[in-house]
Amino acid sequence: MNDKLVYDLSLETEGVPNVFIRKDWLNILDNQNGNYQGNQSVIDTSQISNANKFMNYREAYLAIPLLLSVEATANAGNDVNIGVGGVGLKNWFGQIIHSFNLDYNGSTVIQQTNFINMWNSFKLLTSLNYDDIELHGATIGFYPDIPDAFEYSVDGAIGIGNSNCDVSEILNVGNFQNQLVAAPANINGNTGLQRRIKNINFLTSVANTYDNYTTNERFASMWLSNVSSRNAAAVELPLMQVSVMAVVYLKHLSSFFNFVPLLKGAFMKITMSFNSGTSTVTADSVNFRTYDNVNTTGGTNPLLIPSHRTGSNWIANIGGAGANAITLKYNISVGNRCLDNQMPLARNELGNVASNIYLYVPAYSFNPTFYDAYIASSPKRVVYTDVYQYQVPRIQTPSFNTLISNGISNIKSVLVIPFLATNLKNTVAPNNVEVVYPQWQSPFDTAGSGTTAPFALIKNFQVQISGQNAVYNNQQYSFEEFNNQLLGCNGVNGGLLDGVTSGLIDFQGFKNSYCYYYVNVERMLPSEKNVPKSVQISGIIQHAKDLELMVFVEYENSMKFDLQTGARVA
Repeated sequence: MNDKLVYDLSLETEGVPNVFIRKDWLNILDNQNGNYQGNQSVIDTSQISNANKFMNYREAYLAIPLLLSVEATANAGNDVNIGVGGVGLKNWFGQIIHSFNLDYNGSTVIQQTNFINMWNSFKLLTSLNYDDIELHGATIGFYPDIPDAFEYSVDGAIGIGNSNCDVSEILNVGNFQNQLVAAPANINGNTGLQRRIKNINFLTSVANTYDNYTTNERFASMWLSNVSSRNAAAVELPLMQVSVMAVVYLKHLSSFFNFVPLLKGAFMKITMSFNSGTSTVTADSVNFRTYDNVNTTGGTNPLLIPSHRTGSNWIANIGGAGANAITLKYNISVGNRCLDNQMPLARNELGNVASNIYLYVPAYSFNPTFYDAYIASSPKRVVYTDVYQYQVPRIQTPSFNTLISNGISNIKSVLVIPFLATNLKNTVAPNNVEVVYPQWQSPFDTAGSGTTAPFALIKNFQVQISGQNAVYNNQQYSFEEFNNQLLGCNGVNGGLLDGVTSGLIDFQGFKNSYCYYYVNVERMLPSEKNVPKSVQISGIIQHAKDLELMVFVEYENSMKFDLQTGARVA
């Protein structure tokens, strides 16, 4: 093999002609004028569609400003100091996007699908490799949670073990102040969360106050993520805010952008809804005690609060317990302003990065030598995929057999993501109330951003397409489900070649907290593809707790483009 490479290299000619004579990065604002109170953003490309250049949406990305706020609203006279490591984000900045819709020249090409962040997280986990994480992780906020960083609560206290009764929770993430301070050597918890927090909570000195942010202001002028507001000393009503400049590539939101060709004159309209909202937490000097959520979309909670273990530095100097417990509000908002009217201190401070969402798209000008050859391939047909989402509510018996859809054509794959069922959770003093929240809405749980319910094992798993088994024999054992279906499903060469592979879920992760059940169902005769088919799933749950399932059915779509005008060809 080396000899062949040496020979090929020796035949290479010096110099390669330039296909393009110019590349310019264009950016446009969304249509919200900085107002994201409705948790929605609309972007249209009318400003660049008439630029007489070829746009490459494969490289395009969104720059989304986020503001994370932590504010004490009631503290029974305690003086509290909120640590700058006291709040982070779940894996990948794209968790902020609950649904994504695309219109192309007036026609819908990507359907609005709720919980699209869960599907896209799975795609990233099964297609990226560790080199991608090291190179791009800081840019896109992607560092996977380690699969065994969870624990169950036995007493309802959600800081020591679990996010509340039935929901798993991350362990100690280490005592880190900012990017310039090294974490202690004895960290034994969720290092993925630790790296994500360290990438956004830059602060030059823990002694800084609102009026003494010299270096942070320079960071802010470059739109770099940083701690933008903080009471440095323990005060009665403390505040800490982190301004984040989140980059989300369009190719990670839909496969359409991964296959779309260079286009001139194309008009696109992107509509997104966001997973912004507030989690209200009651805590004392020992534990988090209760939490309450406000999320307008009902989707994933992008916020993640580190465990209250020694050394985690989520918060410092809490005095009192029980009746002296404090109330903290954790908010994530799109833009540069906290959108929760019940957080007066946070609303008085503005984030110091962008105030609007930007779309960045590279524009190419062809070398005339190559222009004619490119246009000659018009019209160009592009095949991409979209997804259908279905939620199976609480399964109270071990066996389940559920119809997902009566008819979907061009089906490619079925993905089942198990979560702990939404239960009534009895909280402890001082509130003594009952709340109902799904696992993916917990601010103490990594679920919904990659991880599933821990140990969510399913036996006899089967997918039926129009009554026919997609798996020859029901999947009985974990190693069968992993090796036969999940391994290499979106990786380079399907993981068949050693040394050329991708995917971040190993068998240990699959057993612990990345319990994805995936089946490829696209193998069929071409004449059958366009026939609508029913989808049914079945199995036996081996988990001690009831589960609910999030199901995604991937199906194929196609379009033809006129490369010279960008028009859609029937």
